Amino acid sequence: MPKGASSSGSSQNVQRGGGSAQQRNAPKPAGAQPRGRRQAPTKQKQVVQQSLEGIQVSPLMVLGLSLGLIGVVTFLHIIGKIVG
Repeated sequence: MPKGASSSGSSQNVQRGGGSAQQRNAPKPAGAQPRGRRQAPTKQKQVVQQSLEGIQVSPLMVLGLSLGLIGVVTFLHIIGKIVG
């Protein structure tokens, strides 16, 4: 009996690694998508604007408040260094 042969006469086909070219080019089942790629959208998504109740704050007001907070924290830090 040759080396590596099976005594029962049936062969065992064990694939290791990437597989054969037939497997890679085999037709894929319906709904299967390739990994790492996204399918292009069929139609553009529509943006829905909702009217929400609450405080209306402009971007300039947010900028002013954030810079004011940074100023107050910096001022308190300097006062803490001087006094302490």
